[in-house]
Amino acid sequence: MAPNHLAFSFLFCVTLQLIQANDILTSPLVSNWGIWGEFQHCPSGTKVIGFQLKTEPWASWDIVIDDTCQNGIRFYCGNPSSTGPGEPVDIISSSEGNWGKWGQIFWCDGLGFARGFMLRSEEGNTAMVDESATNNMRILCTEGTQWIEGDGEGWGEWTTPRICKGHQYICGLQTQVEPPQGFFTDDTALNNIRVECCDMTQEDLLSYGLINSTLQTD
Repeated sequence: MAPNHLAFSFLFCVTLQLIQANDILTSPLVSNWGIWGEFQHCPSGTKVIGFQLKTEPWASWDIVIDDTCQNGIRFYCGNPSSTGPGEPVDIISSSEGNWGKWGQIFWCDGLGFARGFMLRSEEGNTAMVDESATNNMRILCTEGTQWIEGDGEGWGEWTTPRICKGHQYICGLQTQVEPPQGFFTDDTALNNIRVECCDMTQEDLLSYGLINSTLQTD
């Protein structure tokens, strides 16, 4: 292949990757301990319609226990349904901490799907002994209740919301989790998350009334 053809092919591939790249939203870094896990993605075309939290309950009765609170997040990917939560086709979670149990599954109402989030996080170095970093999570859905709060713990403050653009939906998850630090060092487990925002198809935009059918092009 001629050099000019090779250069053109390279530029075309780079341009195509830039066009197809999705937006990534990162939670405000109230605390910043741990390692980022692998990005997990919903199957193509499916949207996050529910979520579930893995939480270590705060042990107020035991001053020896190292409380980590939030340890993991699961996103339920599927297709919204007007008759209730759609049937999930996949569950994504990235990395998770070692402590706690999975709680209730929270679903977007009706045809709703997730398009934003906020975390309840305890600022680093505010506690004398036991810091817990992320404690809880809220998901912004497109219909009904809109902000849906999980069943985590109540320490810290709610961060500034991170919301996908109006023509996008949450379709991926990456979590930052601090590995176990040993018996004599404080553990925090989940600290931050990143979500991927995917663009709606033209069919989606028409279905949700975000564009008029008269604007549809061949």
